[in-house]
Amino acid sequence: MTAIARPTNASPTTSALTVTRIGHSCHLLQIGGLRLLTDPWFTFTPTYDPGEPVRTTIDALPDLDGVLITHEHYDHCDLAALATYRDLDVPIIVPGTVVERARAAGFTDVRLLEAWDATTIGPVTITATPAEHGVHEVTYVIEGEGRTVFFGGDTLYIPELDRLPERFGHFDLALLPTNGLCVRPMNGRQMVMNATEAAELVAVLRPDVAIPHHYAFTSGRLGDRMITDTDSEPLHFAEAVARLAPDTVVRVVLPDVPVTIEADDTTRRFRPEIDAERPDGQRPMIADLRSIAGHEGELRAAVIQLSAAVRREPGCITFDAYESYEQPGRFHLVEVYTDTDAFRTHLATSAVHTFFTALQSHSTSTATDLTQLVALTSISHH
Repeated sequence: MTAIARPTNASPTTSALTVTRIGHSCHLLQIGGLRLLTDPWFTFTPTYDPGEPVRTTIDALPDLDGVLITHEHYDHCDLAALATYRDLDVPIIVPGTVVERARAAGFTDVRLLEAWDATTIGPVTITATPAEHGVHEVTYVIEGEGRTVFFGGDTLYIPELDRLPERFGHFDLALLPTNGLCVRPMNGRQMVMNATEAAELVAVLRPDVAIPHHYAFTSGRLGDRMITDTDSEPLHFAEAVARLAPDTVVRVVLPDVPVTIEADDTTRRFRPEIDAERPDGQRPMIADLRSIAGHEGELRAAVIQLSAAVRREPGCITFDAYESYEQPGRFHLVEVYTDTDAFRTHLATSAVHTFFTALQSHSTSTATDLTQLVALTSISHH
């Protein structure tokens, strides 16, 4: 584990960007003071379930400035639940197949967007972008306050999405489906991009941060065996991104856990990566980690789990973890790998990505605290 500093020259007008995954592909996005909700889904059935706890209710939502819906499927367009929201004048941005449904649900500001159409909400521009899913769907690019976000709904990976960087430039965040859902009665027809395809799109978009969604969905015990075939492991996406787009940080986050990129946070482009300028040979590392108050036990468990996994790696020479007597919850990890290839393999393991996910929830440490070392080959004595 290491990080080489690549500070960004963020614009002084760049606002904070926060995303909180409510569940499935329903996210609460905050850009500056503006709040957007994506693909609302708040009611579930035994055969249509997000597969993870969704604790946020319609009543608990903050004041919204807009709602983005990609298509009419119930798990992305829960209009019956959303119609109980306290403000039916909130702008609802939808493709053509959802317009009349949204109006029938009582919403007064329904905005139709098809691919490459755009609308504005305050300082933010929302552009519909292409998608393919088996029913009519769009995806969205959200731009404003110096930030750019791609929201992928549950689309397949299609060539039209490769055009996004040339039209929109740099992406701060990509929210992508990863479960590769296939419909068994339709000869296994694929409806959603899978983990590797999502990582290939990340390699094209090159966002600072990518967050997977739409992976825990279940159609029930019988439905999962007879109707849908999915990949419910988001770490497959993290591993693929580590191989195909190592400059992007993957955050696998539980519902209700906010992820924030501050406007003046010069660490947001730090990446775990190989320092190619260092000579061949062993790669020594050291990490200084501190737990969030009250999370000492959780971080300790994560360090122990990581240690057990890394010590089994063929390229690991040393992995020693220490906890401070004076400061419980402060850990020092000392690591040595045989060479660059061994270190690259280490970074791509699911154990490392699981550990980085634990850091987000239980540690105050950032990538700046994970440092690559150089051995002293000669010392002069005077």
